[in-house]
Formats: sequence, C-alpha cells, structure tokens
Amino acid sequence: TVVKSLGDGLLMSFRELAPAVRTALALGKPNSEGKTYTYRAGLHRGFVMVTTIDDRLDYFGMTAKIVSRLAQAANPGELLMSAACAGDSE
Repeated sequence: TVVKSLGDGLLMSFRELAPAVRTALALGKPNSEGKTYTYRAGLHRGFVMVTTIDDRLDYFGMTAKIVSRLAQAANPGELLMSAACAGDSE
C-alpha cells in the first residue's frame, strides 16, 4: 500500500517483509520499456500511528521516521534495512 509521497519518494506499507524486499529490488530492474529507475530504499518494521488528513490515511511516528532516514542514507541503487528486518529469516 502506498501510504504517502515524500518529495520524490514514496512511503509504502507491507504486511510481510518478503514482498517489501522483492518490491524494493524490482525497482532496480528494467521495466517493460527498458527503463531502469534509480532508487534508494529503506526497510524497517514496527508500529506506526495513523490519522486521517484530507480523507486519506497518514502514517507517522518513530517507525515512519526510521524508514525515511534509512532511505535518505542509502546510496543510489541501495537498499538499507534495520536490524529489525535484517535478522528476519524470511
């Protein structure tokens, strides 16, 4: 689920870790038109707070802040994940 846009990026929410990793890695593969997107991705898991702003859900709190900082710290084409995700056997 796309939660919100953050500048040129997106904040997305997944129920499971594996689809989140697959989605992030797929961003670096050429699409059907042969175009490859340069991405920076961060993965973290945890609880978030949710509110409704302008009839849309908005996620915020420490978990959203951590994932945003991970993505900002990543180099182009890099996926950074927190220890909460990296230790998951999935």
